[in-house]
Amino acid sequence: MKDAPKAQPGAVKGLKADMIWGVIWVALGIFAILYSMPYAEVPSFDPIGAAYLPRLLGSGMSILGLGLFIDSYFKFRNLLRTVKVESTERDGPQSSNYQGAVRILLSIIACVCYIALIEPLGYILTTPAFITAIMTIYGESDKKRIAAMAVGMTAALYAIFALGLKVLLPPGIFEGILQ
Repeated sequence: MKDAPKAQPGAVKGLKADMIWGVIWVALGIFAILYSMPYAEVPSFDPIGAAYLPRLLGSGMSILGLGLFIDSYFKFRNLLRTVKVESTERDGPQSSNYQGAVRILLSIIACVCYIALIEPLGYILTTPAFITAIMTIYGESDKKRIAAMAVGMTAALYAIFALGLKVLLPPGIFEGILQ
């Protein structure tokens, strides 16, 4: 009797991780949709309203997260049916799976902090901090490059959205100055 083919070490763990991340992305998408509901009442020069883009992005995240979950689930199911699983690999702090998961988790934390702080502090203060955090999380260490990107991207996005598209960005503590 022939033995079933062996799976690559980590294939099962990778598919399980993809299923978990699929659920997380669906939840984050739903959160974005629910969080954007109050913005439907925000005054804007845009006829479709301020809540349109967050709802679109939240819907896209949920749909893609659901797709990731479904794809990984069926691959996982087929793998378990056809392959004898022998996994000896351990995920530790040195493995790329572990480091990638930590980076994604830190990115999600940075996004949640950005969303929570953008109203009270304003776009001008929170966006450079967010860009700095994301660049640092993903391994950039050149402080001049980080500072240039944080300030440059903040200014460019402000020019595009506030000046060009007339989208009202949260002024935060600069409320009297920017309006």
